[in-house]
Amino acid sequence: MSTATASLSAADRIRVGCQSRSYAAPTRDVQQFLAYLDDMAEAGYAGFETNYISLEAGFANPAPLRAEIARRKLELIGLHAGAPLHTPEQVTKAEALFAHVAAGVMALGGHYAMLSPNAGKDPALWQSKAAAIERLAGVCRKAGVELLVHNHVEEARNNFEEFRFLLRNCPVRLLVDVGHAARAGVNAAPFCVEHHKRIAAVHVKDWKGDANTQVTIGTGDVDVKSALAALRKAKWQGWVIAELEGNPVPGVSREQNVRNAREYLKTLLG
Repeated sequence: MSTATASLSAADRIRVGCQSRSYAAPTRDVQQFLAYLDDMAEAGYAGFETNYISLEAGFANPAPLRAEIARRKLELIGLHAGAPLHTPEQVTKAEALFAHVAAGVMALGGHYAMLSPNAGKDPALWQSKAAAIERLAGVCRKAGVELLVHNHVEEARNNFEEFRFLLRNCPVRLLVDVGHAARAGVNAAPFCVEHHKRIAAVHVKDWKGDANTQVTIGTGDVDVKSALAALRKAKWQGWVIAELEGNPVPGVSREQNVRNAREYLKTLLG
């Protein structure tokens, strides 16, 4: 191993991105979206994630949008979509959706298609849900991108019980949302340590009290610090993505909140 390789810092192993919903709900207004990218670039983020609808207009003719992304020296981490997976009909629709999303990711130079699988809280659905997710992962692989599975509160309950089931039954990697885990009463750090090889990215945000009041990251009840410390200790390589959402922080613009998040993450990651 060369000296240069041996001396890689955490900042070299862990990259920091921003989810566009940190500014607003998903938009199809490309010019507005590019303004978000301008702000991310100025704040020092290396990449971005967004709902697929924000970039869908560029799927068929991706060159102009790819040029805009490259001009800002940002990387498209991936495109996010939700899909209910209760029934065979919904799974069939999800396959078509993720074929479309994955093709868009590939066309625009991204890496991942992120899935929020809205299949309800019933453990009886976990097996069929895992089978459906494996089908979606195959659709994405065929397009040349990787499927990541994102948790909301339900998947994190009882120490990530459902995600643990998924990992045992489906060869996929995860996008772990530390904030949603906290809303489920779970500190994500032990799960991140145990399963860091199956985690490609994490979402970070911060809440206070009732978990509906967003605060500046690092000042609330979400233990972002321990989750990222656990990943650093494991020499994890992946994306830490600021996904700031909910009510705006009182007296703080969304743009400033995004910048504050980047500065806080510098203190944790170097």
